[in-house]
Amino acid sequence: MSAPALLDTLAARGVALDLDGDRLRVDAPAGELSDSDRAAIRANKGALIALVALRAAASERDFAAGAAYDPAAAKVEAERSYTAGEITLAQRNTLLAFARQAAGEAGRATCNW
Repeated sequence: MSAPALLDTLAARGVALDLDGDRLRVDAPAGELSDSDRAAIRANKGALIALVALRAAASERDFAAGAAYDPAAAKVEAERSYTAGEITLAQRNTLLAFARQAAGEAGRATCNW
């Protein structure tokens, strides 16, 4: 499961992901997270941090909460956030890779963590 899909799936189940400095904070109802959920969060931690940071920055600029994922807008926002110093180059590259994947663009994206 991709990080955007994981984030959306968890949110639909009432699981909130947030940042505490550079750490990912998970707030879930008791018993909601399974071992496989925890493993998926650990496996996608870097990408989830980048997505949470991007969504937080977007919501601060009055984007509609819970708006559908728009790959074209995500690319623009990733570039803007990187240029403004809000995210790292690695986070930018990860977000662009997810946007390309969501848009069905050909090519292989790699991310170095």
